[in-house]
Amino acid sequence: MFVSCNYKDNITWNHPQEATCLLRGMQIWRVQIPNCMQLLAKTKLLPEKETSRAAKYAKQKDKDRYIISRLVLRKLLSRYSGRPFHEIIISDGKNNKPFSPGSGIHFNIAYSGHYILIAIAEREVGLDMELISENFDYTGVSATFFSTEERAYIAQSINPLIAFYKLWTRKEALLKYTAQGINDNIAFAPAIDGIHNGERVFIGKEGVVITTFEMGERYMCSVATEPSISRVLYFNWEE
Repeated sequence: MFVSCNYKDNITWNHPQEATCLLRGMQIWRVQIPNCMQLLAKTKLLPEKETSRAAKYAKQKDKDRYIISRLVLRKLLSRYSGRPFHEIIISDGKNNKPFSPGSGIHFNIAYSGHYILIAIAEREVGLDMELISENFDYTGVSATFFSTEERAYIAQSINPLIAFYKLWTRKEALLKYTAQGINDNIAFAPAIDGIHNGERVFIGKEGVVITTFEMGERYMCSVATEPSISRVLYFNWEE
């Protein structure tokens, strides 16, 4: 069982009309929240379970983000599965990781700042995105959740803050992939570039590939997938 970590530069975000079937690949959709506020008028299209969950958010921006993410997700699942929007079922699985039973489609969602990312694949997937905060004191987090080798990697990097976010998003993406969530295992989740032994992190998987990419200068993103995923495409969502 291995974990392979790599970095991908120069991501091209394609027009949504260029999206086709998955073909043993994965597609990552970028949703710019301020450009999708009109979707809130369609909140009633969501099932009662999701509108009730949205109502529990204390801040309006968090409520809006959740509603938009669920509406876009359901549209994507309808598109890839061929099922009507109103027939899409989303359930909570292990550690509340959502899945769509019977669709044959795997997905994962990440959000930060003004963006939502949604990964759609034919295999299991984990996705994380973080808005890079220049004032964030990462030393306490790294002391608790990072190995000695990882802390040295950050300290020796040209930009330690960027290095921290790269490793952190990889750890989160891996644990979202395995549906373990953020727990004690995050300290054992390998995140430095290269191939690592992953036996202490997940069970029953042959291996996982974690790809990190930056979105502009302010967002760090990582996605964890099975090695069999041979093609990854990136798209902008337009409403």
